Amino acid sequence: MHTSNVLYMGMRAAPKAIQGTPESARESWHNASMNPGRPMNACHRCGATAYRPVLDRDPLGAMRPTGRYQCVRCKFSFTDVREWRDGTAHG
Repeated sequence: MHTSNVLYMGMRAAPKAIQGTPESARESWHNASMNPGRPMNACHRCGATAYRPVLDRDPLGAMRPTGRYQCVRCKFSFTDVREWRDGTAHG
């Protein structure tokens, strides 16, 4: 790890799009939110910010992913992450 890299908001350096802008502008860009009060990647039902793959046994008895996912808090089951975020099925 190079010690000469400058940490910026948890990143090694500011993204190229905001390099050269004043620090206050960088702060507002980094903290901007499309929907204040709710993370962009969250369950539409309960607001949880994580989901897990659903596993099931295959015919040989091995645990395998089913292609479905489940919200870690409310257990909402879905196949497309947009269903989890928005609550609408996408085709």
